Amino acid sequence: MGDNESKQSIVEVKIIEKGPVVIHGPVKVTTPDGMVVVRDMCAICRCGNSKNQPYCDGSHLTQSKHVYEHEEFF
Repeated sequence: MGDNESKQSIVEVKIIEKGPVVIHGPVKVTTPDGMVVVRDMCAICRCGNSKNQPYCDGSHLTQSKHVYEHEEFF
């Protein structure tokens, strides 16, 4: 690891089974409409049903199993 890399903080990305992608930042999110938000943490929706896109609002908790039926990681 170079000097610049070792001084940067590590961003942790957690893929929650049947849930969102949680990013512990700092993280900068740019939405399709150009809005930029900088946060220390965010949860990105993967089920597509959040009313607060692109962020998770917990909608996945009420979804039927088929939403993540074909989910495979690594």
